[in-house]
Amino acid sequence: MIGGPPLPVAIEEYKVFVTLKTGHKFFGKVYVKAGERVQDLLNDKRAFIPILKHMDDRGTKREDVWKLIVVNKTSIESIEER
Repeated sequence: MIGGPPLPVAIEEYKVFVTLKTGHKFFGKVYVKAGERVQDLLNDKRAFIPILKHMDDRGTKREDVWKLIVVNKTSIESIEER
């Protein structure tokens, strides 16, 4: 059979600190293909990238609260790996 479902791709998780051009700053996670770097993610052809943003637990007593956001790369001032 030619075609078929795509093969799974190995990915790596990076913890990052993001600063947007608006001045908003947050911790998050990004995922890249195995062997690539966060810089490669920023330099690929996509205009938007998904980031798991770490949220304040707002008194829920949960340790980790994450929200998936999609960010336009032109709005990013810097991303630092942590």
